[in-house]
Amino acid sequence: MTQKQNTLTKTGIVALLACVCCILWGSAIPVIKTGYRLMQVDSADTASQIVFAGVVVIIFYLAMVSAVAYTLWSLLLKYNPPSRIAVFGFMNPVFGVMLSALLLKEKGQAFSLAGLTSLVLVCIGIYIVNRENPLKEASTDKISV
Repeated sequence: MTQKQNTLTKTGIVALLACVCCILWGSAIPVIKTGYRLMQVDSADTASQIVFAGVVVIIFYLAMVSAVAYTLWSLLLKYNPPSRIAVFGFMNPVFGVMLSALLLKEKGQAFSLAGLTSLVLVCIGIYIVNRENPLKEASTDKISV
């Protein structure tokens, strides 16, 4: 295994890069809503919101964010089993809620007891799926073909 392959299979690096992908994917809605405020698009003017959101999505989301996120995601899939990487897709709602709370000042819903409990449970589930399991490794060592 080369140094690059070895680095990209470490759990911490995989988690960090997968979370960067999820942050990028989850950033679209807060960016669009912030753009509404900056450009003073009236909340009652649905046509202007659709046009503005379409322009922002095409320029920001589709071009920059998707290119970076899918490149990182593909790189992770190249050196790791898909089952290990795919579970990090469940971080999308976590980062979406956190970014909305921070950027859009929606802290009442995101940081309520139910909201925080939900986010913590998602993170615990991802940890459980990706943790090192010494019992599984010991059982596979005993199998000989």
